[in-house]
Amino acid sequence: MAASLVQLAPLSDTVVSGLSETYTNQLNVMGNVGAVIYSTTMPSADLTVTPNGNISATGILNVGAYAVSGIVTDSQGNTGFWSFALTVVGPVSPGTSVTPIMAALPSGVEIQVPFQIDPTSGGVAILTDYAAIMAQHIETIILTGITERVMNPAYGFGAERMVFAPVNAGLPSLLKSDIITAIKTWEPRVQVQDVIVESSPTGQNILVITVIFLVIPLNDVNTVTVTTGGTIAQVNS
Repeated sequence: MAASLVQLAPLSDTVVSGLSETYTNQLNVMGNVGAVIYSTTMPSADLTVTPNGNISATGILNVGAYAVSGIVTDSQGNTGFWSFALTVVGPVSPGTSVTPIMAALPSGVEIQVPFQIDPTSGGVAILTDYAAIMAQHIETIILTGITERVMNPAYGFGAERMVFAPVNAGLPSLLKSDIITAIKTWEPRVQVQDVIVESSPTGQNILVITVIFLVIPLNDVNTVTVTTGGTIAQVNS
């Protein structure tokens, strides 16, 4: 069976609407033998991808999320899946001070993911701690694949794709940048302090991603750890 090629950063990006007409980027993979060819299976009328993996916008894009995906093949017939999501934001007026969204504290109720029954109450398990809710949001962003969420294909990061990727010296830094971008885009109520990507000591082909984040409304630093191939989340105040 042909080996799987694994996509590297960039998996997503953000651009201001007025600059989108000249936007370009380059897809990358690891594990290939020789040159690779990118083919598109889920095209976009707003993004084009050449056979060598160059991404460009077809013109000035409206504010919104755009996604494209496909298959990559190397000279030995090895294949893998690739995807890319571009988030287009509105222009910022000169002199405007941009700050993170200071969202009001939630009502204190959010269904726990994955869905489960509370053994004490017998009802649906919920989260009531704000830091735990933010940690769950970060966990969801990291584990949701690009194009996976209905009506919002640009949401997520898709760490599961890296479960069988060989961990080399350059992989952690490549993943760190994309994870920070994804969290910044989809959960502005937190500010990422650091992201640590390492292999699991309990088994091969498992990535352990630790995110240290500041909960902006509370000014409180917390930690969440997400393990690919299974999820472990722990919030430490």
